[in-house]
Amino acid sequence: MSDTAGDLTPRQVAVRQALLDGWHDRPTFAPDVGPTLRARLEGELAPLAARLDAPLFVNKSTLSQVLGCEGHWEAEVTAGFEWSVPVAVGQIAHAAIAQSFHRRDGASPDDLVDSVLDRLADDEQSSVGSWIAVLDEGERADLRGLAIDRVAGFAELWPPMRPGRTLRTETAVRVELAGELIQLSGRPDLTIGSPSGTTAGKVVIDVKTGRSRGAHLDDLRFYALLETIKLGVPPFRLVTQYLESGRVDVRTVTLDDLEAAVRRATEGVTRMLELRLGLRSAALRPGRHCRWCPARITCPSAATGDGADDAWEG
Repeated sequence: MSDTAGDLTPRQVAVRQALLDGWHDRPTFAPDVGPTLRARLEGELAPLAARLDAPLFVNKSTLSQVLGCEGHWEAEVTAGFEWSVPVAVGQIAHAAIAQSFHRRDGASPDDLVDSVLDRLADDEQSSVGSWIAVLDEGERADLRGLAIDRVAGFAELWPPMRPGRTLRTETAVRVELAGELIQLSGRPDLTIGSPSGTTAGKVVIDVKTGRSRGAHLDDLRFYALLETIKLGVPPFRLVTQYLESGRVDVRTVTLDDLEAAVRRATEGVTRMLELRLGLRSAALRPGRHCRWCPARITCPSAATGDGADDAWEG
């Protein structure tokens, strides 16, 4: 990050301080922490996974769905994935933010988003690109405006990066369990740094709109679990950046965080396995998620209006 703070806003200074404070006191972990976590997951999940006839793919969204309402998860699996403006805006904005770190021409948020949209629309191999290419002008304008707003909001809060600091955007990480029958995957918005030996050094960052929720820490703990199993060293810090409020939540990773991630992943994947194998019916739990569940029209437990908020808060 920049060596001087004279041209940074107070919020950018605060973000930089939150990321770098205590950097020289980074924790060192035992070299077997990654294999131990993998063995825990394998021991819990492999017996059921052995009965699958096709791999089960798990990410932070599907975990949240099945733990929130099993019926919601089943409905999403049945409906399949479809692109929409609310779904695509995050991917477009994140790609534009990635460009902002690596381009040298000082491009504006408008130019960055336009560059991403044009590139994807010309990419016949891209799923989202094929969808963008057939949008009408109104839908494309909505997508462009929302993405520009998100990129501009990020630029206002985030300090410039110091040359040479390792920064990666939306880099995929995958953990394969039970002979590849269970595949855990994640794609953090940003990561900074890398471990040194068994000393933590990577900062994992998720960029959020809306208000803070406990599930956001769960998402980051899931990323930390995957990174630990992949690299053998946990990340140093987990950071959630809220664009609307400017709030930055920073947490130094501990073994307790990784234990919590193992318990949550084990519970969520076990539910998926039981439902996939037909061992029981899905439990229904009304909540805010009912608003975008594909089964909301026919589900007997779907919450609506104020009731959805009450159930979610509960």
